[in-house]
Amino acid sequence: MQHPQFINRRLGEIELVWMCSPKTNNSDRVLTNDELLKYPLLIQSAGSILRPILHDVIDNPKLPFTKTISCNNMAALAELATFGLGITVLPKAFFSKYVADGRLRILNTEMKLPNLEYFITYRNDYHSVFFEEIAQLSMELVVNTALGEDQMKRVSFREKTTGAHVALK
Repeated sequence: MQHPQFINRRLGEIELVWMCSPKTNNSDRVLTNDELLKYPLLIQSAGSILRPILHDVIDNPKLPFTKTISCNNMAALAELATFGLGITVLPKAFFSKYVADGRLRILNTEMKLPNLEYFITYRNDYHSVFFEEIAQLSMELVVNTALGEDQMKRVSFREKTTGAHVALK
C-alpha cells in the first residue's frame, strides 16, 4: 500500500540460481525437476524474506523434495552446500566467490527461478535530500553486486552462522 509520506524506489534485481558442491553434482547438462528431487534441499526457513519469493518452487506439490534442511541464514546454506549436504537456491552475485573458488557450482536446470528484487522506502517529509542520496548509493551497490562485484567479506563458517537457526526435516 502506498502512503503519500513515503517514497518507494526500485533498486534493481539480482539473479537467483541453484547451487551445490562440485562433489554433489559436477555435470554441465540441464537437470530435470525429477533429477533435482533426488538431492536434499537446503532452503531458507519459513519466516525468511527469501521464502515467499521461492514459494512456487519450494512449496510446490509437484516438487516433493523428501529431504530438506531449512535455515534462516544464506551464508550457512552456502556452507552446508559446500560440504555436500544438498542443493540450494542463492543469489548468484552474493556467492560468486564461492563459485570462483570451486567451493560451489551453479546447476543448469529446466526450472527457472525468479530474480530477487530490491527496493528502498523512505519518508519524503524530512531529510529528503539525504534519503535520495542513500537511495542512489543503494542503487549503485545493487548494480555493482548484480554485475559480480561481490561486497561480502569472507569470514569463518562459525562467525557467519552465529545465531542461525537450522531445522532438519
